[in-house]
Amino acid sequence: MGSGASRNKAPATSLAVKESRAKAAQLEKELERLEAEKLELSKELSGRLSDIEKLGELNRTLEKNNQKLKTEIDATKDEVASADSSIGTIKSEMEMVKKQATKYESELRDLKGELIVVREEYVEAKDEVERVGQLLTNTMVDKEAAEKAVLSVEEEKDLLEQMLRAVTESESTYKELSTKLITKRKTDAEKDSSKTLIKAGSSVKQMGKQQSVKAIQPVNADDPITLKFAGRLKICVVSTFEDFFVERETNTRVVFEPLVAWCDERGYVCDIVDLWSGMSGNENPFSSGFQMASMYCDEIRTADLVLVLLDSRYGNDIGEELGSSQAACRPWLSAQRNSAGWYGSTLEIAVVYAAFYCGRDTSEPSGMSPVRTLVYIRDPDYVKGLPDAVTSRFVPEGIRSFTKLSALKERLFSVGLVRDDAYRDPEVLASALKDSLFSLCSKSLPPRDNLEKLTGMHDEYMDQHIWLGQGAKGRALPESVDAIMERIRKYVISDVQQPLVVVGEPGSGRTSLLQAAISRLSKRFPPPDTEILLHFCGCCREAQDPTMWMYKVCLKLKKLLSLSLEIPFRPYDLEIEFRLWLEAASNTGIKILLILDGIDRCSRTSSANSDVISFLPKLMPPGVRCIVSTGAGPALTSLAQRGCGAITIWPMDEQQRQTILDAYLANHKKTLDKKGVSRLIKTELTSNPSCLMSTLEEIRSIGVLDGVATLEPILYYLEADNLAILVEKALYRWESAYNGKIAGGSLVRDAMTCIWASRFGLRRAELTKMLNVTCAQISPLLTRCSHFVSQYSGFLNLASQGLTESVQRRYLPSPDAVSQVHTFLAEFFNGPQNCSSSRRIDEVPWQIAKSGDTEKLCKFITNSDVFLQLYGEDRRRDLWKYFSFLEQQNAHRNLGTFCKTSSFVMEQREPMPELADLAALNHSFGSWLAEIGFMDVATQLLLRALELWTKHIDGDDSRIADTTETLAKVMANSQSPEAEKYFERALQIRTRLGASQGPSAEMAALCNDYGLFQKRAGRHAESLQLFQRAAVVWTRLNGAEHITVSNANLNLCTASYSMGNLQQAEEYAQTCLQIRKSLLGTAHPFYAEALCNLAAVELARGRNGRPRKEAEKQLREAIAILETTRGSRHPDTLWACSFLNESANDDDDMSPDVDD
Repeated sequence: MGSGASRNKAPATSLAVKESRAKAAQLEKELERLEAEKLELSKELSGRLSDIEKLGELNRTLEKNNQKLKTEIDATKDEVASADSSIGTIKSEMEMVKKQATKYESELRDLKGELIVVREEYVEAKDEVERVGQLLTNTMVDKEAAEKAVLSVEEEKDLLEQMLRAVTESESTYKELSTKLITKRKTDAEKDSSKTLIKAGSSVKQMGKQQSVKAIQPVNADDPITLKFAGRLKICVVSTFEDFFVERETNTRVVFEPLVAWCDERGYVCDIVDLWSGMSGNENPFSSGFQMASMYCDEIRTADLVLVLLDSRYGNDIGEELGSSQAACRPWLSAQRNSAGWYGSTLEIAVVYAAFYCGRDTSEPSGMSPVRTLVYIRDPDYVKGLPDAVTSRFVPEGIRSFTKLSALKERLFSVGLVRDDAYRDPEVLASALKDSLFSLCSKSLPPRDNLEKLTGMHDEYMDQHIWLGQGAKGRALPESVDAIMERIRKYVISDVQQPLVVVGEPGSGRTSLLQAAISRLSKRFPPPDTEILLHFCGCCREAQDPTMWMYKVCLKLKKLLSLSLEIPFRPYDLEIEFRLWLEAASNTGIKILLILDGIDRCSRTSSANSDVISFLPKLMPPGVRCIVSTGAGPALTSLAQRGCGAITIWPMDEQQRQTILDAYLANHKKTLDKKGVSRLIKTELTSNPSCLMSTLEEIRSIGVLDGVATLEPILYYLEADNLAILVEKALYRWESAYNGKIAGGSLVRDAMTCIWASRFGLRRAELTKMLNVTCAQISPLLTRCSHFVSQYSGFLNLASQGLTESVQRRYLPSPDAVSQVHTFLAEFFNGPQNCSSSRRIDEVPWQIAKSGDTEKLCKFITNSDVFLQLYGEDRRRDLWKYFSFLEQQNAHRNLGTFCKTSSFVMEQREPMPELADLAALNHSFGSWLAEIGFMDVATQLLLRALELWTKHIDGDDSRIADTTETLAKVMANSQSPEAEKYFERALQIRTRLGASQGPSAEMAALCNDYGLFQKRAGRHAESLQLFQRAAVVWTRLNGAEHITVSNANLNLCTASYSMGNLQQAEEYAQTCLQIRKSLLGTAHPFYAEALCNLAAVELARGRNGRPRKEAEKQLREAIAILETTRGSRHPDTLWACSFLNESANDDDDMSPDVDD
């Protein structure tokens, strides 16, 4: 066992040796490998050491270069500072150059204006030289005629002496010389009667012959008519009373009613005046005497067209005694007497005055123009065919009447005024009249939009307040006119930003002064370099609303300057944005001059604001000047607190009163004895121009200036202490003279109160129907009191502030009385037969609001037919005005219910309206309710509209897209999850329509709104694509320089910022900034908005140094603009200030504006 154990141990030892040898071999190999690696590492280390030495050398080189760069940077900073200083100097020099250029431009405009004035004065002087030359020629002719007359007298004297000598010689010789003398006298009379007798005799008969020859002038009846009053066509119908009843009825139905409606559509008022209209045979109080003839002449004087209807009846002759008494104050009537041999009947007097004397006779008031006259003669057989029951009422006429009528017809034939000499019956006449009048009116009345109608009303008001005696330079105005006009001119060309104020008591001539200033300034600063925008608060009640003035100014600026801004409809927004419109207008380089007469009569837009004229900017932008007029009161106090300069109108002295009195008498061809003149010019009352003119108009109407009445009326009016009492006296006289017999009250009281309470004034036909009187009953009041009740664009209005206040004080002393008259007018205009649809929409809701009946106003404006008209572009401002009134009265909360009820009522009509009409109504209701905040009701109505459109229309249609898009926006504002579905649907419809119809502004607006929705939802990539699409469409439609393109670029800026693409955001912000700077200037809040966004993007990039300082500078500039235009507490201003505050706190979490 032992040997066995020994044998097994030897092999194990051998194995261990082998393993040890193997390990040793491996270790030797590893050692060799490590040695090799050591050699390699030594070599690498040597290379690294070499590299380190090289890097050290490079480091030393870089340090040297760095030192050089620092030196160069310091030098560059010095150069940049020097460049900044140079740039600042250059900018200041550029500003000085711009100021000098502006000054030179103003001086150039002034020189151009002075040149125009000098040219006009040269033309006037030339005309004066020609006139004097003509007078000298006439004087020489008169001298020659007188010399001939003297020679003739001397010859007669010689003949008489011969006769005296011959008497003693023989009777036969005496007879022979007598015969020679008689023959000589006849011959001389035939040769020199036209020169000697007319010039030397100067009798009434001879003057009448001269004037009648002058009056007979052939006319072309088809030439266009020049309206005597802008915006009003007046047609006066002249005929006999009894035999034209059928013509009156037929013409009214076939001709006049369609013509009135046609004129209304084109923006004109058509007045049809037939003094016999409305009378029956037993109610005719004017069959004898001169009253009807006088009324006809007064009406013809202001008519544009006279229609004369003749047959075989002549009417009652006024007689020699009455005719001679009337001819004393109407010299043309004497001319008619001497021309025809008789004065004539009412018919002949009216016809010959229209055809031959109106605007042609030298005895007529200055400034009158002829009237177009058309004559139609009926076939005499027509009357023979009438029933005996009709003809038996005719007053028999003799051969003398027939002879006079035949002579009148021949006279009308001779000058070509007869259009038809034998029309068969009234229907034939109506057809001919319709063709003739519509053809004539088509040539004469071009269509007028709302702006032209408003402008025409104010222009006419200004023209009717021209100062009598003003002459070429207006020297009859109170104070020194040249000094006032020079001060106004200096203000216009100055840099003063506050308005200039004209101060004076009521009736002191403020309006006339402004008229004179406008007349002179329009010559010195003619368009297109200067635009004068005028507004007179006295032309109607609506003009006293300041939002009306601001809206009219914005409309005019948009039209004249092609501004791309949108005019706000909400009164509050319009007041806020008004200055921005003036800023945009100022940026165009055109001088804007605003004239606002009677700012003290404008009511406040907000009861919360203590400043009664808060709507007027305290400082006008550069290039915009404003002249206002006011009396004493809160408005003047506010203007004084703003530091405005003022021109005070002082009472007139006796010399100025004399000038106006002389001009008035000369204009009306009247005289007044010395006692009357002395009383007028020496009384303190007449130092007020309105008091003097009112007194003159009243005594002329009474007949003092014609010698018919005594001087007692002058004393009656001069007893008044002031203008208010004077007007009260005039009202009292009118009540005695013009009241007549009307059902239910006083003609003067009812007429004055109705005119006072109207919004734009009353048309003549409306007033006649309103008072239930005939045309002849209302005519004396309107024609003989025209100084107090004037027509502007065909609307009757009280012409002065004094009369307006007196009417209210005398007839409407309590709020209940005021409410009653407004309620009466609302009921009248709501009658479908009383007025046109447009007049109903203009007057009824306004009258209801003035009466204070809020529930009735809610019902009326939500009536389906009314609402669709109010929601139109032209009247949406009115709709917002009524909503603001309801909101102030806290009566607007049920408007949604009223709209839903109105929509339901319209759907229940029999027969059922068209689906398109129902859909349009629901769409309009829903859109407006969404604007005023009734989102739930708006959603319901819009869904109903979409349902109706889908039923009515197969396929794609823009109306479906409109409703769908509006519904999407309403749902987005309500944060409804279904909003995106409707946005997508609207976008698909617009896209398909665009493929066939091309790009549209509606498509761009939809993309913009949808993009804003996607951005708010956090889908920035989708919003960016939509904004880019909107920008492309707007650029294609409007050009690259348009406000809509700037809005799209601003939205692209915010979307790019949200995606982190700050470089792209900066480019979009720069583009937006440049567009707005070009369009709106650097003082507009839209420019400040773009500037603030650009600065926010730069701050977000986190760069320090010069970029950051430039961004902070831009922010401060934007904040200054917003504080000036919006106010320091406006959200936009606070938003801009937040960026500056965050910049100061080094807060990087800033984002630009998110919506536009």
